[in-house]
Amino acid sequence: MKVLQLEKVSVRFDENQVLEDINLEISKGESFVILGPSGQGKSVLLKTLAGLVTPTSGRALVMGRGWTDLLGAERLNILKKLGMLFQKNALFDYLSCSENIAFPLRETTNLTESEIQERVSFFLEAVAIPHAKDLFPDEISGGMQKRLGIARALALEPEIIFYDDPTAGLDPITSRKIVDLVIELQKRTNQL
Repeated sequence: MKVLQLEKVSVRFDENQVLEDINLEISKGESFVILGPSGQGKSVLLKTLAGLVTPTSGRALVMGRGWTDLLGAERLNILKKLGMLFQKNALFDYLSCSENIAFPLRETTNLTESEIQERVSFFLEAVAIPHAKDLFPDEISGGMQKRLGIARALALEPEIIFYDDPTAGLDPITSRKIVDLVIELQKRTNQL
């Protein structure tokens, strides 16, 4: 089953053509990596697949439905099945590590506070930073911030997860640990 598709997708911002006539299909259970130099449209491609950027032309589909056809509750239900680690982590600097993970759970689920705390603890442990629970993002290293971003992206247990440059700005050893963590968590949580 094709879960993500691009059909002749082009994306243009004013005079800047970022993507042109891209065709792509990603099946359930498949991992897909986009490689290339900085500034060549990798993030725009991911955001288009995730429904965050609307193509200038062509169609972006998720689970067989065009993003532009999905409205209201139907769109929200699809969005709840997606998780994204943004390139710059997009952490809330005024929230502790545990509060960063709890935020999307409180905003989009009906979990009790004890269920939220249980899930927060699970994901802090899964990304090997349980000791940072009460620290704020500016009090932890770049590698730990990346791990926190991964934990928050996975907290809603999405069916599809997008990692936008998960090793950006990290040293080679920390980068390898992040890649290993992503692979391990994918196996453990059965994400695409």
